[in-house]
Amino acid sequence: MLVSFEDPQLGDVADELEQLGHNFACEVLLYLQKVHCGSVDSRDLSPFYTYRGVEMFQALSANKFVIFAVEFDEMGDVTVTLMLAAEHGVRMSAGGSSWNGNDYSVLKTGILNARASVWFV
Repeated sequence: MLVSFEDPQLGDVADELEQLGHNFACEVLLYLQKVHCGSVDSRDLSPFYTYRGVEMFQALSANKFVIFAVEFDEMGDVTVTLMLAAEHGVRMSAGGSSWNGNDYSVLKTGILNARASVWFV
């Protein structure tokens, strides 16, 4: 299953992805489909951030990027969750958290952590 983060206070990743342009959105969705079906093995990727055992990864295309989580259930089914879509150098905010567009440690402990804490309960 492929899903995207959505929360009234913390934002909607589908909207973020749309703002980054059609071509980028198509690239991302095609890549995430490859992760979902296993032609890209998430176990070979380096985690960008881990929240309570859920690994999240970064996919880049020039200065635009997405953060996505991959979860396996007990049946071996895969859920890929699009957690964030952004552009390096461009400020963003969600709820009470903000990111200056450059400091990835702030992105992890701020917006990404806030989204993960409401999504992965």
